[in-house]
Amino acid sequence: MLPALGGMALQAVAGLFAKKGLDLAAKAVNGAGNKALEFIEEKTGIKMDAAPDDLTPEEVSEIRALERDPATRVELEKLALERLKETHRHDETKQKVVLKDKGDAREMFEKSGGKLQAEVARKIFQNSMWMIPFLILINVLTVAGVAYFSLNSAVAAGVGTAIGLALGRSWDERKTVIEFLFGSSQEREHQDRAQRVTK
Repeated sequence: MLPALGGMALQAVAGLFAKKGLDLAAKAVNGAGNKALEFIEEKTGIKMDAAPDDLTPEEVSEIRALERDPATRVELEKLALERLKETHRHDETKQKVVLKDKGDAREMFEKSGGKLQAEVARKIFQNSMWMIPFLILINVLTVAGVAYFSLNSAVAAGVGTAIGLALGRSWDERKTVIEFLFGSSQEREHQDRAQRVTK
């Protein structure tokens, strides 16, 4: 078994494979790291206990044969997807935590009769009803004022950025309230996926 290579060495190996036209092997190293190198060593006998500066023509031919052989090609493709699957697993776990948090909040909402939450939601919508148009108007007047008084355009850019951030926060508040009260498309998609899996 090969000694584990670090991140920089693995990137160097993947770069060397790509340079030699061994694209699938490069993707496998990027996706599964040392696991991919162990697979290549097992099938070809090529040892990479350090990032090599080059590959011999024979080594290139052996790794290319792995890419072309249907059985080993499938394994290389699986290795190439390892990191993507891990990222997807992390996203799924994070989504489950978010859904559980929202579920707990909705349960509390139902048990308490929802008076406090409804009042908070009402105030958020009331405030944003005038705030959003007001901020847009301020932005328009700022742009017009800069042009009329020949001021530095950086003033308009700075005000526009600040207003954009405020609009984004205001919209996010409305979106959060809607998702809490009525659910979100992501939650429905997650639930639909779970139902398909359990059928």
